[in-house]
Amino acid sequence: MITYGHESFLEEAINGVLMQECDFDIELILANDKSPDNSHQVIDKILKNHTRACSIKYIHREVNMGMMPNFIDALNQCSGEYVALCEGDDYWTDVFKLQKQITLLDANPTYSFCFHETNVTYENGQTPDYLFSKHIYGRNLFDIRDLLKTEWFVATASMVYRRKMLEIPEFFKDVLNGDFSLQLILANQGPFYFMPDNMAVYRRNDGSVSANLKILTVYEKQIELLKSFNAYFNFKYNWVFQERILKIKLRILKYKIFKFVRN
Repeated sequence: MITYGHESFLEEAINGVLMQECDFDIELILANDKSPDNSHQVIDKILKNHTRACSIKYIHREVNMGMMPNFIDALNQCSGEYVALCEGDDYWTDVFKLQKQITLLDANPTYSFCFHETNVTYENGQTPDYLFSKHIYGRNLFDIRDLLKTEWFVATASMVYRRKMLEIPEFFKDVLNGDFSLQLILANQGPFYFMPDNMAVYRRNDGSVSANLKILTVYEKQIELLKSFNAYFNFKYNWVFQERILKIKLRILKYKIFKFVRN
């Protein structure tokens, strides 16, 4: 769990992890990237009072590292067979979430990771909630080509993966979409499985990195990311990557035409 500016949501996120009921040990790697709010005080209170506080490994940055370096370092602190993800503004809602996912992965050693349905809620209170993965219903097993050809369908807070299958490339520290990049790396190692159980909440807000970048910058960074991964995979999925890049270039063209017509 990485956190920065999540003071209002952090306690719920941490409690969602500590409430898990399972037949194996868990450790919460909690990396606070020198958050400018009262996140440290929230965490400190939980460390002093929660009955399961001993399950938390708290990393309190003295200097802000930035999102991706903080994320990578937190991942490197993990020592378990499996790793689950939940950022500080999301939270888990099912006490058996980890047990269900680990049981599935234990029974299917070729799966690189599994994920589940997640409820999306908007902090502005004006947009109705919806289900993150609803557009893939009817299927359970996916591969890397599905990630590239289908609208984003894996919520970060729903992921559990095999730690041994993750090798982080050098360019990972500079990517905009760390979660999607992680999914690509894992999916290259094997198929991944969708569980329809709704077991987490993903908060949408205006404070995300991508929300504060200009849309053309986001598109350009997406293309840069796809080109980097295409080369990293030795162009094994070249035509799928090229198709995805072409779609983004068409979006850029449509956006420029729209702006031109409006002006």
